[in-house]
Amino acid sequence: MAGAHKSHLWAFRLQLAAHDRGDQIRVEDESKKWEAKKSTYLKKMKAGDEAYRPDPKLNPLVSFLFPEIADGLSQYPKKKETAVSVEVGAT
Repeated sequence: MAGAHKSHLWAFRLQLAAHDRGDQIRVEDESKKWEAKKSTYLKKMKAGDEAYRPDPKLNPLVSFLFPEIADGLSQYPKKKETAVSVEVGAT
């Protein structure tokens, strides 16, 4: 999921939290591949990476199917602006 379905990870994480399944994922991740992917995608999500942004057109359907995460669907972090430095030369 972390590779091919990036835009679904937000809802997946909300589901894990809603059903208290974070520990289960960690226990079942014997290869530690999920943990490695998690450290990468969490940073990107927190920065508002567009590749991981869920499609808001799906929110009504996902909210209907999984009402316990409906409130969190629209709370994907906003993209952080990067500072642009401009050098001013002496005139």
